[in-house]
Amino acid sequence: MNAYGAPAPVTASGVLFGAAVQVRFTALSWRWDFGDGVVLDTVTAGGSWHTLGQDEFTTTDSSHVYAGRGTVQVVADVIYRAEYRFAGVQEWTPVEGTLTVRSGEWDVLVGTASTVLVNGSCTQNPAGPGC
Repeated sequence: MNAYGAPAPVTASGVLFGAAVQVRFTALSWRWDFGDGVVLDTVTAGGSWHTLGQDEFTTTDSSHVYAGRGTVQVVADVIYRAEYRFAGVQEWTPVEGTLTVRSGEWDVLVGTASTVLVNGSCTQNPAGPGC
């Protein structure tokens, strides 16, 4: 499984003490709970194999291989830092501490598959899809 998230900062606007303010949340790290007892902490959001310039099914910084079949619940927590600025101020001021946000929970069916319609097995054709 190749897990990945969206790393773009999120900015929210509001009013604090009668003044317009913006708060920017920037992801610092991700915690992937793969639902089988394995938890992985990463400092990057990961990406699709295409975005990473990798062949499908290759190992990534945020990938995981399940030992058996079944249904698992995958959970992603994102750890953010926050900064704020009042209207008319260019610089952002950091807020002490971090904020952990549960970004999603997904039921994942883990199974096995065999490749078909390829030019031989990976032993016969190591450059084939998924090899």
